[in-house]
Amino acid sequence: MDRLEFANRPRCREAKGTYEVWYVTVNQPAQGRGFWIRYTTLNPADGAGSEPHAALWAASFDRGAPERNLALKAVHPLSAVGYQEPFGISIGDAVLDVRGCRGSLTAPGGTARWDLAWTSHAEPFFIPEPAWLKVVSAANFGAQPCLEVTGTIEIGGVTYELDRAYGGQQHTWGRRHALEWNWGFAAGLGGRRGEFLDGVSTRVRGPGGVTLGGTALGLLAGERSVRVSSLPATLRNGAEISPVGWDAKVSDGGLTAEVSIRPRREDLIGVTYGDPAGGIRVCYHTEVADLDLTLLEAGREVFAHRFESAAAFEYASEKALPGLPPVL
Repeated sequence: MDRLEFANRPRCREAKGTYEVWYVTVNQPAQGRGFWIRYTTLNPADGAGSEPHAALWAASFDRGAPERNLALKAVHPLSAVGYQEPFGISIGDAVLDVRGCRGSLTAPGGTARWDLAWTSHAEPFFIPEPAWLKVVSAANFGAQPCLEVTGTIEIGGVTYELDRAYGGQQHTWGRRHALEWNWGFAAGLGGRRGEFLDGVSTRVRGPGGVTLGGTALGLLAGERSVRVSSLPATLRNGAEISPVGWDAKVSDGGLTAEVSIRPRREDLIGVTYGDPAGGIRVCYHTEVADLDLTLLEAGREVFAHRFESAAAFEYASEKALPGLPPVL
């Protein structure tokens, strides 16, 4: 099995007490726009307080007019999910595979349609490294961390044309969500094909109820790369988690990456995830955050740049932010 098939291979199917998600993010920094499409399953443990289901999600972000930000969700029975080999996932008539995705949904807040094809320019980035999968409760694989995406997205009555817009395709699953996390992502840094940043800081409940925190980071910028996602290295980095931004400092050999991703509050959309073990997480997401990236070699700055409206950002916890209730 090649690395891309391994990254996307379904891990949960009908297993009780699990969730699984394949999602696509696309960003148009010059237009201040971004999009987020998700194919999800939730099969909670008995007594968790929620019902098994699949869902299609679509969201759009407009930095110039945040009042037009929109998130939609359509719920389907788990029986509507289909799995294909080589990798493909379908929910009803909506499909996603390694070459693109297409589908539609109708929800109380409106309708969405998407028809996207892409080319992939970077190898998968695994959080955690596969050797550690048996000891973690959740994983997030950057299956295709630098895509060029072409096609159309229609949402909220507006049709958007994408022409080699940069984005990524991710796969996440687990037995329970982290207690809290920041996730940051950007592809095609400054329009450079193949480059990406993908990272997360999490706080999780470990053995014996102990709370553990850590940070993983994957980065490819020119000839320089950082890939830190083994469990020991992730825990050594610690975790700083905040709804106002994600800051991380991660070293790999002689190279250190300093990352700061800052969203505007008005660009955040809050959505609710059911946890398969019980309870919820409220996730605030945007596709139009600002990224500041600095690279140091042996303590000497070798790269520093600000990428405006170019990054995805998430903050999630067990409670909604004051004054910013989730829309889904």
